[in-house]
Amino acid sequence: MEGIHKELREKQYNDEAITKLVDALKSMNEKGTESLSEYGVPEDVVKEVKEILESSRRYAGNRYDVEFDFTLIRGMGYYTGSIFEVAYKDLGYSIAGGGRYDEMVGNFIGEKIPAIGFSIGFERLVNQLMEEKFRVPGQEKVVLLYESGDDYIDVMKKADEFREQGYVVSLFEKAKKLSRQLNQFTEYGFNKFAVYGGEETELKDLSAN
Repeated sequence: MEGIHKELREKQYNDEAITKLVDALKSMNEKGTESLSEYGVPEDVVKEVKEILESSRRYAGNRYDVEFDFTLIRGMGYYTGSIFEVAYKDLGYSIAGGGRYDEMVGNFIGEKIPAIGFSIGFERLVNQLMEEKFRVPGQEKVVLLYESGDDYIDVMKKADEFREQGYVVSLFEKAKKLSRQLNQFTEYGFNKFAVYGGEETELKDLSAN
């Protein structure tokens, strides 16, 4: 907030107007999504924002926090919807960020293609990992198969459990002809597979199929 106040003062905006704006932004951040309707944001947009936050927080669990920040600004002008940044502990800067852009791809191919993208500050990330003496996990490749009716958040959480055990995990929807699909995964270099089944999900060797 101090940065906003300073920049607006440098551009010679009225002090009283700046104070009102900053106070309003602080209030919005404190109230979260509940303040969106108060400021005239359409209900369908409010609903979508709440769904995004709920899904993100469900997936995050207790591993990291998901915050809704009205003051977040990305430096690029091509974003057309939600934007996000990833922060790590007390570094003081983001290590990744991105958002929704519906028009950028179309500028190159003449067709509107909705998209979401992000970039990662690899140099920042690598420096931090080196400081923490991070070790690369094992390289056994696992494919986790799921049905179209499965809860995708739960599927992703199960994938993360396998990753914590040192596996490299990819998600694919289960095909009707499972044996043919498993043969393809063997050709792709996967070592193990599992069909999602909640807590009963079990890893199996692909070589045995």
